[in-house]
Amino acid sequence: MTTGWPAEIGVLVPVYNHTRTVGAVVEGCRALGAPYILVVYDGSTDGSGNCARQARADAVHRVEPNRGKGNALRIGLGILSERGFRQVLTIDADLQHPPAEALRLALAAFGQPDAVWLGRRDMSVAPGASRCGCWWTSLWTWIACGVWPGDNQTGLRVYPLPGMLRLPIRAGRYAFEVESLIRAVWGGIAVRSLPVAVVYPADRVSHFDKLRDNLRASWTFTRLVARRCLPWPHQQADGRGAWRSAFSDGLAPVAASRAAALGAAIGVAPIPGFQLAAAAWLALALRQNPAITIIASNISFGPLLAVWFALAIVIGHGIRHGNMAGLGEQISSLHASMTELGAWPALRPFCLDWLVGSLPVMVLAAGIGAAFGWAIAVAWQRRHA
Repeated sequence: MTTGWPAEIGVLVPVYNHTRTVGAVVEGCRALGAPYILVVYDGSTDGSGNCARQARADAVHRVEPNRGKGNALRIGLGILSERGFRQVLTIDADLQHPPAEALRLALAAFGQPDAVWLGRRDMSVAPGASRCGCWWTSLWTWIACGVWPGDNQTGLRVYPLPGMLRLPIRAGRYAFEVESLIRAVWGGIAVRSLPVAVVYPADRVSHFDKLRDNLRASWTFTRLVARRCLPWPHQQADGRGAWRSAFSDGLAPVAASRAAALGAAIGVAPIPGFQLAAAAWLALALRQNPAITIIASNISFGPLLAVWFALAIVIGHGIRHGNMAGLGEQISSLHASMTELGAWPALRPFCLDWLVGSLPVMVLAAGIGAAFGWAIAVAWQRRHA
C-alpha cells in the first residue's frame, strides 16, 4: 500500500498576494514527497512568486493581470496535463489546509483516479458565515446536479486529467470551483470526499469578495440549474437507460424522502391544475424518483385541495394583517358567495392571502412528505431485507 506521495499526482498552488504563507505550503508539500509543485501566481504584487521559488517550487507560472483563481486553476491544470500527470492536487496558498491533510487526500484519490476528490473541511471551527455559505452552496450544487458535495468551496481537491479539461467550465474566479463539480457530475465523473482538518488563524487573509464573488456564484447556479431543467440532455450517458433508472433508483430512505418532499411541496403549490405535470417535470430534471414524487403530489387530491387552500389563506392573512379579524366569517360565507357570484368573483378577495400563505404551506407539506417517504422506504427495506 502506498504511504508516500503518489508520483502520479502533481500539485498546483494558485496564489494571489500570499507572500507570508505560500512558501510554507510549498515547503510542506515538498517535505511530504510531492513529485512536482506548480505555483501559478495570478497578478500578485507582493513577491509571492519569488517566495515560491525560494521554497523550491518546481515551476512558477506568472499570469498578468490578475484574472482570478479560476483562471489560475485552468492554466495550471493544462500545464500539468501537458507534463503527463493524470491527477492534480490543488491546495490554497493561505495555509488554511495543512500539507499533511493534502497528503491524506492524495493517498485516498490515488485509489480512485477517475474521480474528483474533495477535502471536506471540519466546518465546526469555521466562522459562522463560512459554515452558512458552505451549506447554502452545497444545497444549490445538489439542486443543479443531484449530488451533495458536503463542501463545494474547499480549495483542497484532486482533479482527474484529462477528463476535467474536456468539461465546458465557463465560470471564472471562485465560481470556477463551483461549476467544476457540477460539470463533473454531468460528465459522468464521480465526486468523492475525505474529511480533513482546516485552520482559520485570526490573521488569515482572504481575497474572497463577499459581494462580487457571491453574485458570481449566484449567477453560476442560476445558469446551471436553468440548463439542467431544459428538455435536451445536459450530461453524458452513464450506460443506463435514463427513464428506467429514474424509476428504479432513489428507493433508499434519504432519496425517497427527498422525492416525497418535492412532490408534496408541488402538490400544494399555487398552480392549480398543473401540479402533476410540474411534479413529473421537476422529478426528472432534478433526478428524483418520478413515481414517488408524483404519488406525493396527490397530497392535495380531491377534498384535500380545499383544506390546503383554506390553510394557506389563514396563514397568508395572518402574515399580511397580523390578525384574523373577519376572516372566519368570509370563509364561512364563501360557498354562498360562489353560488351567488360565481367561483372567480367569490375567490378573488382571497387570492393574495393564498399566494402569501402558500410558501409556508409548501414547507409544511414538504416536511410531511419527507417523513412519510422516509417511513415507507424504511418499511420497504425491512420487508425485502
